[in-house]
Amino acid sequence: MAPILNRCATAVVVVLLVLSGSGVARADDALERAYTDVVRRMAHGAGAPRSDGYVSAYDSAQLLRFAAIDDDRTRYLEMRAAIVARFVQTGTHDAESRDDIAWRIHDGVHPEASGTTEALALADALLIGAQKFNRPGDRTLAHQIADAYMRHATTEDGIWYIRNYYNFDTHAYATNSFIIDYLPDVLAAAGEANGAARSYALLDRAMGPGGLFYELVQPEIDTAFPAAGLAYFSPNAVSSIANTCTVALYAARGRTALAHRVLDFGVSRLASLTRFYDVRSGLPISTENAGTPALACLTRLAVRLGDTRARTLLEVPLRANAQTQLAAGNLDPTVATSVVFALRGSDR
Repeated sequence: MAPILNRCATAVVVVLLVLSGSGVARADDALERAYTDVVRRMAHGAGAPRSDGYVSAYDSAQLLRFAAIDDDRTRYLEMRAAIVARFVQTGTHDAESRDDIAWRIHDGVHPEASGTTEALALADALLIGAQKFNRPGDRTLAHQIADAYMRHATTEDGIWYIRNYYNFDTHAYATNSFIIDYLPDVLAAAGEANGAARSYALLDRAMGPGGLFYELVQPEIDTAFPAAGLAYFSPNAVSSIANTCTVALYAARGRTALAHRVLDFGVSRLASLTRFYDVRSGLPISTENAGTPALACLTRLAVRLGDTRARTLLEVPLRANAQTQLAAGNLDPTVATSVVFALRGSDR
């Protein structure tokens, strides 16, 4: 059944390509325009709050990134000023937290802890803004944020890894690390060559036999299970296709083969793509549709890798899922921006 569906999807998009006269499926740009309008409404100040009133640094970084890609200098500068004022830890007496990025903020609430994924996402947005608007100061700030991210690095039992967060109240680092904490292409672009090299090497070891990444890095487990090889693991062997794709998206330049493996994993299962898989066997362990986040990420990965065939196959279900989600009205900044980046094919 899957090959038949894939052939049908290919045929539909080929028609769209012929009609549009371009290398991108654009028979109807209404969906892209609708998502762009949604994101533009969100992209003000430090970013859009979630239902709990908190503003996520990752969301804000994606909105800042959008402003740069949208070539909106006014919006970019407005958001940059607000994000730096609210998220970047600059006026602190704690040297360990200098230039850290608070993972979320709320009016009247003291920031709790740093965010590592969030730091690299913001550095990425600043690097794009620096290039787009000729702002060398933003490149400098991106490097400072990457330096702060690198203070989360440690080595235990011979394994180098990034501790997930630094607690601003207890002045202590977490002991665990999530695979989503590693975006080595951003480190490389920010000038952190050593951190990028170590992160690429970590990803080489963190991919499971099934073709997805383990979710956690926690070397202290080796203390209880010496020589068992459990420092890279996923609880109950569960791996998220969306998390794996996000890491692959930001490792595609330095680890192209790993990124292609992830893209191939998603495309080969496109007819029945689910959210979770067994990291060892690659077999599905959920029945829930992978949804818009995974499809948008895989489409962006295809664009970044220059895989036109994969993008052609992915864009049909992406548009269907994105249209349903738009109609439901349950969009958050990260999903909405990811769809725009996917449909535009203009991550950089």
